[in-house]
Amino acid sequence: MAMFSARGLNNFISELRACGSREEEQKRVDKELGKIRQKFTQGSGGVAGLGGGGPTLQSYDRKKYAWKLIYIYMLGYDVDFGHVQIISLVSGAKYSEKCLGYLGCSILLKASDELMTLVINSIRNDLKSREASSQCLALCCVANLGGADLSETMGPDVGALLTSSASIAHVRKKAALCMRRLLPDNPELLTLDDMEQRLGDLLAESHLGVVTSAMSLLQTALALHPTAFRSLVEPCIQRLNAL
Repeated sequence: MAMFSARGLNNFISELRACGSREEEQKRVDKELGKIRQKFTQGSGGVAGLGGGGPTLQSYDRKKYAWKLIYIYMLGYDVDFGHVQIISLVSGAKYSEKCLGYLGCSILLKASDELMTLVINSIRNDLKSREASSQCLALCCVANLGGADLSETMGPDVGALLTSSASIAHVRKKAALCMRRLLPDNPELLTLDDMEQRLGDLLAESHLGVVTSAMSLLQTALALHPTAFRSLVEPCIQRLNAL
């Protein structure tokens, strides 16, 4: 996770922790939400589909307000605005923006939300990019959200990363875990022969993280197809003997 430190965010958290009652905390949260809403309205010139008349918010401020909204939501309060601004961070040029955007999407959105249509293209672009860090963030977001629709839309791109020679081990590991999350929602995502071949390739790798992730994927696949993957019994035994 990219580290982010903002005095305003730290002060806000300290003020909430110092509140003596739920009512006092609610009052402070409502005040902050009103302030953030105003800032987003005034500085929305750089967000497509929004009409603010003020200057576009700087990266630092966008991240600060996004972190506050996420924190408020995690305290149990409703956050009914700011989603578009947080989604826009996913396509940010800076890793800290992209990281925060994906975190916000994972926490604030559900796979069935209409706003997901705004982030789908960014996820697909990151899955197909050559930047391993972007691929990993996209894989984590897809795995966190899950759902049949996202599985159908992103499944082929995730599958392509599983055994791609261009993917580093860390990406293949996350791709295996992401596929494990998507498979129950869409059992036809991969044919049995294709899945068996890919799992066999992953189990033969030397990277322990890739192998353990592949075993988790195999466990999920076996729950869906109990009589399949017999050719993988011997490779699994060999890997266990090598431990």
